[in-house]
Amino acid sequence: YLHYNIRCQDYAGHLANYSNSKAIIDNKPPGIGQPDNDTIHPPATGSYYTLGVTVLDNIEVKRVYVEYWTNGAKKEKDMLRTQYDTTYRAKVFIIVGSSNLHFIIHAQDEAGNNATSPEYSREIYQTPWYVLQAHNLDLLAVIIILFVVIIILVTYKKQPSEEDKEDLDKGHKDLMVLRNARRTTPRKEEPTEEE
Repeated sequence: YLHYNIRCQDYAGHLANYSNSKAIIDNKPPGIGQPDNDTIHPPATGSYYTLGVTVLDNIEVKRVYVEYWTNGAKKEKDMLRTQYDTTYRAKVFIIVGSSNLHFIIHAQDEAGNNATSPEYSREIYQTPWYVLQAHNLDLLAVIIILFVVIIILVTYKKQPSEEDKEDLDKGHKDLMVLRNARRTTPRKEEPTEEE
């Protein structure tokens, strides 16, 4: 329904109001444009991919959502827009091991008219194992910190205390005394077989 109110005022200050409602028949479904990011930014495994599409309606769009899948079951996700913008967007996660991203856009207006796009497909870029994705940087930082701590613990040598140093000095002196005593003590000759 379209609700409207008309107010009039003359120079003498007299007011007049007229209100009415009129039923609007909306049989026209929303129009779904071509998805953006077709080939400029191909989706990569282990990362998020933003799908965007322009949706227009003669009255008002109620809901836009994307149905998508890679190697598994289909998933749904609402597509959102900013105020005064006609482009709806959604971020979908591309799981590792996927080869293609398939998706269909659905739109519904306030009157309940539905529109569905054709099925689209995007080839997925296989991210090499050595390329770091942004969401893995926290894990990488933890691994580096743990590695540094392990290296420090393995290479760290305990400094001897003063008491340990005294014991080492005393042991060294005792060893020197024993060596000197051995050198100065005459050797006892062993009897030969002839004797």
